[in-house]
Amino acid sequence: MGRNIKFTVPLFHVIITIIVCILFVSCKEQLVVDSLPVYPTKLVQKPILNVFIENSGSMDGYMCDGSEFKDAVYSYVNNLNRYADTTKLFFINSNIIPYKNELSGFVKDLNPQSFRKAGGNRSNSDIGEMLEKIIKNVSDTTVSVFISDCILDLPQNAMNFLNIKKEEISNYIYNKRKSLPNLSVKILKMQSKFNGMYYYSRGMGKPERIINKIRPYYIWLLGTNNNLSFFENKVSSSEIEYGFINEVAFSPYIAVPFEVSNKGQGKVLNAINGKYEILIKADFRPTLSINTDIENINNYQAYSPDVKVYEVRKITAESLYSHYIKVLIEEETRVREENIRFKTSGIPQWVIETNDTSGCDIKKNMNKTTGILSLIEGVADAYKEETINTNFKFSLKRN
Repeated sequence: MGRNIKFTVPLFHVIITIIVCILFVSCKEQLVVDSLPVYPTKLVQKPILNVFIENSGSMDGYMCDGSEFKDAVYSYVNNLNRYADTTKLFFINSNIIPYKNELSGFVKDLNPQSFRKAGGNRSNSDIGEMLEKIIKNVSDTTVSVFISDCILDLPQNAMNFLNIKKEEISNYIYNKRKSLPNLSVKILKMQSKFNGMYYYSRGMGKPERIINKIRPYYIWLLGTNNNLSFFENKVSSSEIEYGFINEVAFSPYIAVPFEVSNKGQGKVLNAINGKYEILIKADFRPTLSINTDIENINNYQAYSPDVKVYEVRKITAESLYSHYIKVLIEEETRVREENIRFKTSGIPQWVIETNDTSGCDIKKNMNKTTGILSLIEGVADAYKEETINTNFKFSLKRN
């Protein structure tokens, strides 16, 4: 008969194996991550809000019954007013015309009759000149809101004219930033029902009646990035109920609040699968950047190839921070300091798709605006040296 042979491992060997494993794990290098705290900038006082609505003849069509324009403008301005120190209302064309009634009566006066009564040159207003006047009214305690269809009145030599307007806008903002370095600009693309006359540039056609079509218009916000982010935190532009389509913002560099750690492990990191994982909690709101740009990992650049942003996602719960940034670091790295930079974005695609350079045949360009690209390129050009929105510096030390 055969016998079952059992092999047993002495308990002593088992204990030795466990001790060796523990020593091996404990001897693996840990990484200690640290960063200097960045604190949020507190407002000294609530900003003053100056609201300018273009009352040129081209705007009359937005004043029709059932227009989303009136609902959007009134609700947005009314909500901003709740957090402003003071709200002042103006009509604007060739002149700035103070609106003398209360905000409560403002929506009632969004009509062609009130626009005509307010006066000024309603037939030939220049968007560039209006923006120049509005920019001059911005300070570190005031925010200006400009509401307009932003149609440029093209002459025969359109391309040269568009380049001139681009340079004008760039110069207005560039010069203003000499006295107000933190000047920022946010532009919202809106849409509304339009029922009225569309006026072509001189020599490009007779006025044409448009009946109940959807047309774009724009809301510009100009102020310091802290003041604009203050209003944005209170009244999100992307949550405007009536006709919000898209947005773009231009802002100088700003140091945003952030902290660095690892998920549930504090600031001492253990490598997993050959990589250390860092979690940065950051408040992007002062940058005025839109969420799609923030979550695009291609907009982040680290100095070391051993450090990579792997994922960015929005914090949905109430928090001092707006986003999580997941960063992976190679286990063998010898990096001692890192600086991850969040880059500014260029002109978004929606601006290019909305632009019309011909200034004619409105029926084929109902969803476009003549010259809007030149205006926004002018703003962008004033910030062309601002290639970094913000950055995240931290140190790494072997433990």
